[in-house]
Amino acid sequence: MGWEDLEPVKIRRKKYYPAVWSQDHGDDEVLLVVQLTKWHVPQIIGTTDCIGLIKNRMNRTIDVDALWLMHHIGYP
Repeated sequence: MGWEDLEPVKIRRKKYYPAVWSQDHGDDEVLLVVQLTKWHVPQIIGTTDCIGLIKNRMNRTIDVDALWLMHHIGYP
């Protein structure tokens, strides 16, 4: 799937820029992440929240959060 930017959304009058991305992870696993970015200075300074999951061929899923992503993947 790669990276897909989606249309901005407003939540409580604040504009967020969602994106989803996926990549292979480990043996026969896929990582899927949903990300929301809020820009304080457009395209320079912003904050990002992420959640995601890892799914394997046995349909087992493991939830991941931004802290896990930073330690295991290195971004966002």
